[in-house]
Amino acid sequence: MKPYLEYAKTLKTEASDVIEIAKKIQAYINKNLVSEVYHPCSILESRFTPGEIAFALKMRSCGAVTNIASEMLRHIGYKVKKVHGTTPASPDHAWIKVEDGNKKWVSLDLSQEEMTDLKSHVEIADCAEWEEINDILLKTHLRFISESKD
Repeated sequence: MKPYLEYAKTLKTEASDVIEIAKKIQAYINKNLVSEVYHPCSILESRFTPGEIAFALKMRSCGAVTNIASEMLRHIGYKVKKVHGTTPASPDHAWIKVEDGNKKWVSLDLSQEEMTDLKSHVEIADCAEWEEINDILLKTHLRFISESKD
């Protein structure tokens, strides 16, 4: 079994609150991906690299962290949506929404230190898997490329 999924299994017994579990996942990701080995060439690569490969390559992009965290949380029984959107710092950003024990969706950005502070995040679309919103991701990517050339 993938080491990060083995670790995720231990969290279900240690913590019951989804935010507490997410903080432990964030710490685990930060500890194990301390120095990025591979930086994705594009937002599409960041989004479509499976968690296992992203973890092995030590990818720390928001899309890679989203994929790894989603896989870990799903492995221990949580419903997770991947979110595509923007922040003032990035015209293309990714984070997650996790269904808590009260059937409410909690937005979390494990790629930033204050993972629950999403006031500046603007959601464009959410999905179970990135393929569901591929057209939106492609349009965002193409717009980002054209704006960066100007």
